[in-house]
Amino acid sequence: MGRVMPDYIDTLVNEMIDDYGLTQLHAEFSRLLRLLEEMQPRTLVEIGTASGESSWAFRQIVPADCLVITVDIKPVVRAGPFPTARNGFGGVHIAPRIVTPSGPIHRILADSHQSSTRTLIEAVMAKHGRTAVDALFIDGDHSEEGVRADFALYAPLVREGGVVAFHDIVDSPYNEAVGHGVHRLWRDLVLDAAWDTREIKDRSDRQWGDRPVAQLMGIGVAIKKEPAEPLAAAGGGVRWLAYQPVFAARMAAHLLGRAYQGSGGS
Repeated sequence: MGRVMPDYIDTLVNEMIDDYGLTQLHAEFSRLLRLLEEMQPRTLVEIGTASGESSWAFRQIVPADCLVITVDIKPVVRAGPFPTARNGFGGVHIAPRIVTPSGPIHRILADSHQSSTRTLIEAVMAKHGRTAVDALFIDGDHSEEGVRADFALYAPLVREGGVVAFHDIVDSPYNEAVGHGVHRLWRDLVLDAAWDTREIKDRSDRQWGDRPVAQLMGIGVAIKKEPAEPLAAAGGGVRWLAYQPVFAARMAAHLLGRAYQGSGGS
């Protein structure tokens, strides 16, 4: 059972967007939070802290004992929800953790594309007795090269049945114009038999500035499939069905379905 009710998630997302400038669409980010709230992860890693709004929101809806780690190459540059100094942290290191009413957030200030950063993440996990990541949110370098590097480094840490979520998966002229390439990686994952994918998109006719929201952002959720259970074959032998979508795919569909029903969005 989760710690927060759906109306709390709506309020939380509104606060992060309206008061702190979270660059997310309400209908999309609230669905992701509902998915995570039901999933109850023990370890959550975010690539791309920015000013900490999404980190803060994640911390409020995961279990109290969930290890939350967020990574960015530089300190936050605008006032976010963190009740601490915004600047003054330089170099590659584990920054002082942020203590929130719902538990700590562990920050790593480093280039996410470097293997040494993964080593730092694994060190924090080991300190807390964690061996795998339940949920990974990639929202850092949006170039195709950058997002592929982040996925290659950190997706192997995600357990079978775990989730990798991406921001800005929509293939649009705007994303092409600004050099975003997340949609190209996402397109590949949709065709990859090792992942079960779902898309969270606001398809309403609302505007974001001078552009329709349907042409912007979008969150992709990829669930790492579990290997098939061995099935007894004739003659007492054992056969395997490679990447049969067992528990992970079914659970993902169930949770995302619940997230959509609770969002009131598109």
